Amino acid sequence: NQYANIIKEDDKIRMYIDTISQTNSIATVQINRNGLNDQIQLNIETGKPGILVGNLGSGLETVLTNVKKQIPTDRQLTINVLEVKTVDLNASLLADLVFLLVAKL
Repeated sequence: NQYANIIKEDDKIRMYIDTISQTNSIATVQINRNGLNDQIQLNIETGKPGILVGNLGSGLETVLTNVKKQIPTDRQLTINVLEVKTVDLNASLLADLVFLLVAKL
């Protein structure tokens, strides 16, 4: 039952990240938990970290607030934003770029 709850939490987190992934050029999301399941580390790989983090961290604060709404209050959440150095070699980011270019036509 605890495993099912963890899967549901992860799914909620991924669904939220999915809603912001295209505008923030998010390539992958990795969710790590400790053994007691009271700490969650969220590693977000993005092609444009400046857009995700925002002015003075306001964008990241919004992501943190919205992800915390998806999980129980007793969980400690840490978000790491990692830059994808070679955007041209990442299929997800490349697909988002092509979509944006086609949408402009």
